[in-house]
Amino acid sequence: MRDMKGFVRLRSWLLDLVSLDLHVLTDKGVKQRVKDFLDLLFGATDLYHESENDWEHDIFWPLNNVSQSRIRLIELFQSLESEWYDSITVTLVDLQFYTTLNLQSCVRVDENGCEIVDHTGLFEFLSNAHRTLLRQSQIANTSHNTQLDAETRCTLESCVVENNLREVLFALNVSYESWNDWPTSYSRNPSVVLLTTGAKTSFTICCTSSPPAIRITVLPESSAILLFEVLFTHY
Repeated sequence: MRDMKGFVRLRSWLLDLVSLDLHVLTDKGVKQRVKDFLDLLFGATDLYHESENDWEHDIFWPLNNVSQSRIRLIELFQSLESEWYDSITVTLVDLQFYTTLNLQSCVRVDENGCEIVDHTGLFEFLSNAHRTLLRQSQIANTSHNTQLDAETRCTLESCVVENNLREVLFALNVSYESWNDWPTSYSRNPSVVLLTTGAKTSFTICCTSSPPAIRITVLPESSAILLFEVLFTHY
């Protein structure tokens, strides 16, 4: 899951760079650089052959597929739709001691701005719950201890899976925010649109590549809204 989160975040950084470069180059009026950049973005992946020392080549090389001819920017976007599965399997247990457990108090915002279940808070919360059960004499024999251990393990595993899901979806949402930004950077200057042959058609194709992603089952509402904004604002 760490690789998946890193993969998605890298895509968001690339999309941010696309918007930033278009913004800076356009403001400086460097038309040839803008044209070269647009040719790169809207070019087909099997038609682009640059020196391996070129930074653009190094960035987009993992997305190239010589068996297909697709717009490079669309490939960058569609790479976000990769299917993923959590390798952690939660052993479900019928709760007896933790039936009223509410972990909402353990939710914290991490350094990236994602709401996750904080491990330190969770351990402290479960320890307090354990002590309460002991004081109430609800843990009276080995069978009770075994059941409590199973419930604790199930709770911890479930929180790990939940955090993984939250972090991946958060990273996807950040990437879709970046995807929402670049069309504005591109279309803010009409003269830029005319610099590349077929740019308007390619731009429209890129903006209308959103619908398949919108159908993703676990896609958060906030991400779907961002994709709809691109679709209806620039189509």
